[in-house]
Amino acid sequence: MTDLPDNQKLSILESVLFAYGEPVKLDELKKILGLSLDQTRELLNIYENRILDDPESGLFLIRADDEVQLGTKPQNHAHLEKFLKQDIEEELTPASIEVLTIILYRGPISRPEVDFIRGVNSSYILRVLLMRGLVQREKHGLSFLYRPSFDLFKLLGLSNQKALPEFEVLNQRLSDLVRQTEAQETENEIPQ
Repeated sequence: MTDLPDNQKLSILESVLFAYGEPVKLDELKKILGLSLDQTRELLNIYENRILDDPESGLFLIRADDEVQLGTKPQNHAHLEKFLKQDIEEELTPASIEVLTIILYRGPISRPEVDFIRGVNSSYILRVLLMRGLVQREKHGLSFLYRPSFDLFKLLGLSNQKALPEFEVLNQRLSDLVRQTEAQETENEIPQ
């Protein structure tokens, strides 16, 4: 990637940070970008200056030790709070129910696994479910694992995951489907 123009590197960096949606370790980011640690830091500095200087950008970088994450500018928080509060007070969307079902039947599960099953980014929905107290998360390696919360089990009147309707059957079918999809993707990657 070192031979790409800076604007393309910055575009890739922004896409990775946006899609990941959680703190990314610099070592992981440098591997993804194919750059040295110093080049990765320099690219982050360029990107940070670009979005800070752009009055039309609502983003900024959050940095803590050896991790970085894309965040929203503090001056926009009042508007975000209204939006998020509205989302919490409304009924769950079909997409939220879908994510909640995946977590119920497959949890603990990482966000990339949820995204893989759904085929779309689930970061926002997971945040809403966390804020509503329907799921909980725990740090696991470089990412988080999501699991149903006790409040969700209380709302559903269930003692645990295994009390879900057809838990074993559906969980097995989903496991088989994921394995088949992964095998097909691996098969498609093998050069002919």
